[in-house]
Amino acid sequence: MEAVRAFVKHCTTSKTSVRRKLIADLNAAAASGELPAPAVKLTVHALASTLFRYSDHASKLAVENALEQLCSVYGSTAVQSLSNVLEDCCSYFQSPESPSLAKSALTAFRWSCIAVAHSQPTPLFLLRCHASLLAATAPIQGSKKAWSSAVRRLRRLWRSRPELVEECGSCLLSGEPHLPSLCLLAVLTEHCRGSGGMEKVQPEELLAYFSKVVLASRTTPPQAVVATCGPLFKKMSHQQFSTLLLPATLKCLLRNPDELLEAVAFVVSVLPIDCSQYAVDIMKNTTAHLSSNRPPTRCHALSLVSSLARQCSDPAPMELVLQQLFTVLKKSPSGKLTVAEHRCSVLAAIEALTQCPLASASQQHLATKAVEELAPFIKQEVHTPTAVVAVTTLRRWCPLLPDSPPSKVLEHVKAAVGGKTTAPLLRVAYLHCILELCRGERAGLVSQFRPALLQCLERASGSSPQPAALEEALVACHVLLKTSAPDGTDIPSQLWALVDSDQLVSPKLISSASRESKQVLLCVAEGVLCSESYQLREVAQREWLRAVLEVTLQASWTTRKLAGQCVSRLVQRNSSWADILLEGVNKTVAKGDFPAQSSPPGPLQGDFPAQSLLHLLWSLATPTHPRKEELAVQSLLAAHHPAVACLTSGAWEKFLQRLEVQPRTLVAQNTDELLTAVIEKVATQPGICRRALETLVR
Repeated sequence: MEAVRAFVKHCTTSKTSVRRKLIADLNAAAASGELPAPAVKLTVHALASTLFRYSDHASKLAVENALEQLCSVYGSTAVQSLSNVLEDCCSYFQSPESPSLAKSALTAFRWSCIAVAHSQPTPLFLLRCHASLLAATAPIQGSKKAWSSAVRRLRRLWRSRPELVEECGSCLLSGEPHLPSLCLLAVLTEHCRGSGGMEKVQPEELLAYFSKVVLASRTTPPQAVVATCGPLFKKMSHQQFSTLLLPATLKCLLRNPDELLEAVAFVVSVLPIDCSQYAVDIMKNTTAHLSSNRPPTRCHALSLVSSLARQCSDPAPMELVLQQLFTVLKKSPSGKLTVAEHRCSVLAAIEALTQCPLASASQQHLATKAVEELAPFIKQEVHTPTAVVAVTTLRRWCPLLPDSPPSKVLEHVKAAVGGKTTAPLLRVAYLHCILELCRGERAGLVSQFRPALLQCLERASGSSPQPAALEEALVACHVLLKTSAPDGTDIPSQLWALVDSDQLVSPKLISSASRESKQVLLCVAEGVLCSESYQLREVAQREWLRAVLEVTLQASWTTRKLAGQCVSRLVQRNSSWADILLEGVNKTVAKGDFPAQSSPPGPLQGDFPAQSLLHLLWSLATPTHPRKEELAVQSLLAAHHPAVACLTSGAWEKFLQRLEVQPRTLVAQNTDELLTAVIEKVATQPGICRRALETLVR
C-alpha cells in the first residue's frame, strides 16, 4: 500500500527517473497479489491520470506495463476499472479533428487493447470504446504514424488471441449502429483477408452495416472515419454494389446530399468495379447539387463527378452524362443558371469527364461532342470570368480531339482571338487553346491562326502597351515557338523584334502576371535564349535572365520547380549565364535588413520565400561549369543568408559538394578572393559576413 500511496502522491512529477522508480515499486507491490480491490481501482485511476501528463516514450511504456500486470494479476477487478476509465476517456476524443490529440488517443488505444485481451467475453461497450479510440488515431484526424502504430498493435492482439476476431465482428455487427466501429471493422476485414480467415467475416453484413451507419445517417459522418473504410470495398462485386450500396446511395443523394456527398464520393473513388452502368443513375441525383447555394456541397458534388469519371470506361453512358451536364448548364430543371458560381461548377464537372479511361476513338468522339457544345455556350456567355472558365474547359478537351478537329471549333477560336471586342483575359485563354490544338500531329493547324497571333505581337509592339497586351503577346510567342520547325526558320521576324526589346520582361508585367503566365515566361525565355536561328543582343539576354531570376524568387512551389529546371538547362547551355544569375542573386540578397539567424523560415526583405533562394542555388550548382571556383566564391554570401541557414545547415558546403569542389582546397587556393568578398560587404551585411568567416576558418 505504501507504493500505491507514493505513486498517487508523486505521479505528477516531471522527472522521468522518479516516475520509473515509482512505477517499479508499484509493479513489485502489484505482483504480490495482496492489494485489496479498492487499492487496485485507485491504482488504475492513478495510472490513467497520466494520459495527458506523460509525453515521453519511456514513461508511457512503464505505465502500459503496469496496467498489463494489474490486469493479469487482479483480473476482472482491474479490467472493469480500466474499462470505466476508457469509457470516460472517449469523450476527450469526440471533439473536432485535432492532430495534437492523436498521440494521447494512441496511448489510450493501447490501454484498451490490454482491457480487451483480458476480458472474457468482451462487453459491447468496451469494444465501442476500443473502436472510438482507434478512430481518434485515423490518418486524417491524427497522423499516419499514430494510425499505423495502432493497427500494428491491434493485429498483434488478434494474432495472440484469434478467437477475438470473430467475437469482435459479430458483437459489433449485432449491436446498434456505431460510426467509429467502422474503423475497427475495416481493419478487421483487412486482417482476415491477409491471414486467409475471411470465412469469419461476411462481406454482405459489413456492407449493410456501412450503409446503415453512413449512407442512412442524418448528420455528416467524420471524414476521418469514412476514409479508413477502403478495405470494406476492396473485393466488392457488381451484385453486392447494385443490391446493397446503390439503392442507399441514390436515396441519400436525394435526402441528405449536403451531409453525405463527400462520403459517397469517397466510396465511388475506391470501388474496384467499372461504374459505367450506374453512372447515369448516380448523375441524375448529383447534377442538381452542382448548382447548390452551399459552396461545400458544390465542391463535394464535383468530387463525386471526378471520382465517377475515373471509374467509367464505357463511352455510351459517359456521353449521356455529358448531355446531362450540358442540359443543366444551358437550362437546369429550375430554369437557367443565373449565378456565375453555379455555371462554373457545372463547367468544372464537364472538365472532370476528361479523366474517363476510354479507348482512343471513343475519347475523341466524346471530346468532339464536348467542344461542339462548349463553343456556342461561350459565344452567348456575357460574364467574362465565367467565359474564361468555359474556355479553360475547352482547352482541357482539346488534346483529346482527333487529328482533324471540328471546323466550327477552329473558326470559333480563330474569330475569338482576332476579334476586337474580345476581353484580354479571354484572349489569353484562347491562345492557350491554340497551343493545345496545335500539338503533335496537329502542328500544321498553326498556319490557320498565324494572322491572329501576329496581331497579338503587333499590339504589344507599340510605344506604351498595356500589361494585358503584353501578356497576350507573351502567350502568342510561346505558341509560335512551340509550334515552329526544329531549326526555327519559320518563326516570324516580329517575334524576334519583340523579344529583343525589354517589353515582355518588364517588372510591371512580371509582378502582375498570373502563375500560368509566369510559367509561360520561363518557357519563352528558354526558347529565345537557346535558339539556334537567332542570337539575342547581350543586353536583351541579361534582361531575360533577370526576368527568369525574378520569377524564380517570387513564385510558388510548382512554378519554382519549373524555374529550377529552366535555370539548370540554361546554365548547361551557357556557363556565363550562371555568373549573371548569381550576380543578380547577390544584389537581391543585399537589399534591406535581414531577419535573425534563429528566426523560422519565412519571406525575405525582397518579398520572396527563402526556399526560392535555396532552390535557385541548387539549380546553379552544375559540375560542368568551366569556372567552378569563381562560382563558389560568388555564392559565399548568398549561401550564408540567415533564412537559408534556417532551412539547412552548411548550405555553402553542400553547394560546393554539388559543384564537386573540395572546400579545403578551394579555401587554400582562393583565400584572398574569399576574404575580399567578405570584407567588401562587412558594412552592409555584418551578420552574413560573420557567418561566412566562421565557415572559412573551420
